[in-house]
Amino acid sequence: MAIAPRSKNFVPLRPKCIATGSRLTGSESDAQDIYQDAFLKAYKNLGSFRFECSFYTWIYRIVTNLCFDHLRKKGVRKEDAPVLTDSEGNEYSLIDQAPDTRATPIRSAT
Repeated sequence: MAIAPRSKNFVPLRPKCIATGSRLTGSESDAQDIYQDAFLKAYKNLGSFRFECSFYTWIYRIVTNLCFDHLRKKGVRKEDAPVLTDSEGNEYSLIDQAPDTRATPIRSAT
């Protein structure tokens, strides 16, 4: 029988979650806030963790979704999104690096 993850399992994931949040939001400060919100949300919902994926995958999706929510609340549009330049001088949008794969509601044809 699998045991639900405990809060001590959250600590090693902090650097990865902060890095993901920083990449998506363009701000380490925002990433730290999102990290705290994500782990509070995960801790409150440990009972709903279904063990269909790894705990890290679950946390990663929570962080990613909270980043998208944060960017929406700030009114950041794709055109205004933080843009970085890679080592070859090509520009790319941070939002394009993590597609939003949340399910969209099914609309009935009427």
